[in-house]
Amino acid sequence: MSDYPLLTIRQFFWDYVCPFSRKSGQAVETILKPLLETPQYAGKVKIIMRPHPQPWHSSSTLVHEAALAVAKVAPGSFWKYTLELLKEQEQFYDIPAATMTAAQAREKAAEIGLSAGILSAEEVAAVKDLLLLKGTPNGGCAVTNDLKACSE
Repeated sequence: MSDYPLLTIRQFFWDYVCPFSRKSGQAVETILKPLLETPQYAGKVKIIMRPHPQPWHSSSTLVHEAALAVAKVAPGSFWKYTLELLKEQEQFYDIPAATMTAAQAREKAAEIGLSAGILSAEEVAAVKDLLLLKGTPNGGCAVTNDLKACSE
């Protein structure tokens, strides 16, 4: 037997528009996270959240981009923002999002951080700036490459 503490890594592949991801996120927050803060498990388990947009949900990529922009602008708020996006995911389901443009979906996702009191107005403005399409006609936004890296 080793004298070193056991480190277990648990990875969660979540889609912000998936109801099963919402259930899993709530379980991590309400069951797993409190357990991991106890002396018995503190520092022994590492949780990795892997953003994983599912292509059959048309707005999923856009919502994931907003989350990654929040991670850049306000990294300390990323987990709270993740939970809020999962809570508010129905706004981005296929039918409610069907008439939204990509720009509207990105903006709506960014605004969730402000309406939930997670991000300041300045942080939301910075998130929105990262979500603007820039560069080449098919180059995406400032977090497109970050999203690509999530699937590696």
